[in-house]
Amino acid sequence: MANLAVPRRRRRAGGGGEAAAQAPKQEKAVAARLGGHRVRGSGSGYVKGDVRVTGIARVELKSTTASSFRVTMDMIKKIEEAAASGGTEVPAIEIDMLDGFGRMRKSIAVIPVWALEVLIDAAKKS
Repeated sequence: MANLAVPRRRRRAGGGGEAAAQAPKQEKAVAARLGGHRVRGSGSGYVKGDVRVTGIARVELKSTTASSFRVTMDMIKKIEEAAASGGTEVPAIEIDMLDGFGRMRKSIAVIPVWALEVLIDAAKKS
């Protein structure tokens, strides 16, 4: 009988677990919701960020099953640089807080203050 190799489930760099397993589904859902597209290779190539709404926004997606999530200066710098390379795109970090079964508890976005001010000003004018 031949020796058959059993394919292993691919894991994203930086860890495994339920949060990492959610990444492709999260990217697809966010791209559809925002009217954008997934970035090929999740930003590991020339174009950075996980989801891009060309000319409008560049989004880095994160998820965790922990009760908190730390946003680092490195994360902020990477998405800001990626957004700047696209012209006037708004840099954003979207964080999905999952329960132990991978179900969504909360989803939040971190954006620069200038982007928040633009949103508020636009809402006041409409």
